[in-house]
Amino acid sequence: MHHSKHDVNESTLNINLNELVHGFARELAMAAKKVSIYGSGHPVANRSLAKPFMMAAQIFNVKRYVNINLLRGELYILNICLKDSVFTKEIIRFMQILDLSAILFECHLSMNEFTAFMGRFVKRVNVSDHRNLLSAYLREKKIDSIQVNSEFALELFESHRQYRGEVDGDFSVRGMALQQLGDDLETLAAIASSGEQALDAYRIDFDCDVISYILPEKIAALPPERLISSLKGLYHNIIDSKGETSRDNSVEIYKSVWRLLDHHTDRDRIVQMLETDSMASGENTSMLRDLCGPAMAIKQDSVERIDQVLDELLTEGNDDYTVDAFADAFSRLLKTGQREKAVHKIHHLIDRLADNNVAFRQKALNLLISSIEHLNLSTDQIVLERAVEDAVDRVIHKEETYEYSEFIRQLLETSLIGQRYDLLARLTGAMAVRRKIERGVTIYDSMAIKQGFAGINSKEVLDSLIGELIHADFQKSSRIREVLVNIGSEEVALALTNIISHPDRHVRQQSLKILGELGKASLKVCSQILMDDGIFERDASRHELPDCKWYVIRNSIFVLGLLKDVEGVAPLRLRINDNDIRVRREIVSALEKIGGEDACDLLVLMADDPVKEIRDRAVITVGLIGTSDMVPLLIDTARRYPAVTIHAITALGKLGGEEARQFLVGLLDDGDSLADFAGGQISKDDLRLAIVKALGSIGDDGSIDKIKKYKDNLSTTQKLFFKNSPVNKAITDILSKQ
Repeated sequence: MHHSKHDVNESTLNINLNELVHGFARELAMAAKKVSIYGSGHPVANRSLAKPFMMAAQIFNVKRYVNINLLRGELYILNICLKDSVFTKEIIRFMQILDLSAILFECHLSMNEFTAFMGRFVKRVNVSDHRNLLSAYLREKKIDSIQVNSEFALELFESHRQYRGEVDGDFSVRGMALQQLGDDLETLAAIASSGEQALDAYRIDFDCDVISYILPEKIAALPPERLISSLKGLYHNIIDSKGETSRDNSVEIYKSVWRLLDHHTDRDRIVQMLETDSMASGENTSMLRDLCGPAMAIKQDSVERIDQVLDELLTEGNDDYTVDAFADAFSRLLKTGQREKAVHKIHHLIDRLADNNVAFRQKALNLLISSIEHLNLSTDQIVLERAVEDAVDRVIHKEETYEYSEFIRQLLETSLIGQRYDLLARLTGAMAVRRKIERGVTIYDSMAIKQGFAGINSKEVLDSLIGELIHADFQKSSRIREVLVNIGSEEVALALTNIISHPDRHVRQQSLKILGELGKASLKVCSQILMDDGIFERDASRHELPDCKWYVIRNSIFVLGLLKDVEGVAPLRLRINDNDIRVRREIVSALEKIGGEDACDLLVLMADDPVKEIRDRAVITVGLIGTSDMVPLLIDTARRYPAVTIHAITALGKLGGEEARQFLVGLLDDGDSLADFAGGQISKDDLRLAIVKALGSIGDDGSIDKIKKYKDNLSTTQKLFFKNSPVNKAITDILSKQ
């Protein structure tokens, strides 16, 4: 098997090696069993051998060796201790028979060599005779791609951390490769300078391309102080070196560590601090300047390179181009720590989006998108922030062209991937100002803004935002909330209704708050829920809705109340006769928040509810939110439903007005009318008490005068019995406040 190079990308680095080695072990065990039964030349055995061989090929895409080790009865592959299974036991059995503690396959392994090895691996022989040793067999067959019990195979296993495959951990290629690299600066410098030769020296068995890909991020993560301290120490070693050989060696080590700075995000600051410290201590800085020279030359070269590329690309008539050259130059600019220069280039390209030449605008757009795509979201945050700031400023001042839609989409996507919800909030906030809703229709004053919203309003993006909202801390969740409100679409409202019945109370509250700020979008979605007969279906023998439906319905009614939009009354009207009393109770609460004539009309209808609690709450609520125009309806309600008369009279007192006062006065004066109203269901004294209190609530001169006259016109006998009555106490209390 010859190791064929593959482009390393994020997908490569996310490969789970734990899963891969367990799969390899299963196939290897099955192949060993079949070879031991059929023999290595049999077609059945050959087919079974192809499977572990191909899985080994997958490992060789990222590793230079596949090492299998046996330690204290446990099987390790790639230093991962495999879970105990019939497959691992099978491999262990064969290794113990042959007294093997280490097997190493190299990346140039061929299928013929693998087949020969497996044929001998499963063969029972007398290992006390050294001629029967597997290592002797491999030498005899001139197989140099497989080692058994070799010093190198043992060192490769022992020099690195052993992992437990049954324990959760980071088994990705990236995670395990970074572990192997370690944190020693001189080791990292040697690897950066010498490549595969250094990997062998430090027993690092990952592919060179993988190491080259992750080395810059390893170096970028190192604390600047550590690099500064190390370089100072190495510099003093050079100064203090006595012999020529030792000095040359110290200089080479110093140079190799220095070259690591090209990958560090704080390179400029580190160099400046080293120079400042050297000059402050009065030491000879000529060597430091010499070493700075190549690095500074690299920086200058990267600036000249991107200027040259941009000049070529933006030359009129140059239509045959790709963005690859720009992408390389821009990435180099970032890697050499020149973020201000990168910001300047992005600003220049944004300016070009307003060029009169359409071709220039398209080129500038392609380059802008490429530049944002190549940002390292760990180290280049400032560049992304400044790009968003620039875009927001132009959107606010209405300076965008159509091409901005793609640029904005890329900024939104990158901010989302980097979980920069603060930037998403700023950008969507600026866009939201350019949108308005008229008669239920959303109008954008720019096609770029419309297209930008279309990109972030996708189900995938909304699901991601809401997924983060569920687990986010307070600061992050407040930003996500701001983003969702800025998007403000029916799709957002619909996505939020999926979590309004979430078991976590905090999540429910968050979703309800956002829905309450979405206006017409929430109104439409929650109305559709209440108009869906399917969600109100339940077992025929039950009045109450099942919890899974009840929480969605309750919170949808609650949101309609939060919105305080009169259009919310219509869907509520459909459910005032639902058999679940909780639904009717929530409707009364929502109508109280909505207010207005339509809400009061519906509450009056609910005064006929079969449950006293609902009747009473409906009438009381009319008194809280209604106007004097509602007086005739309340009077009619009280006549038709004597059971709510007391609450109706209390409500009349809150509504007030001439019509309410005249009705109450007439009722108090006319004993027959009072008796008719009581209808034998309530006492006349309770009715009088309610009327007096209602007149006191109205509180105008006519009402107060009537209360006085009523007290004064009582006969001597009535006054005697009246003295300690609740009605007299109420009258005394009302008059004392005048």
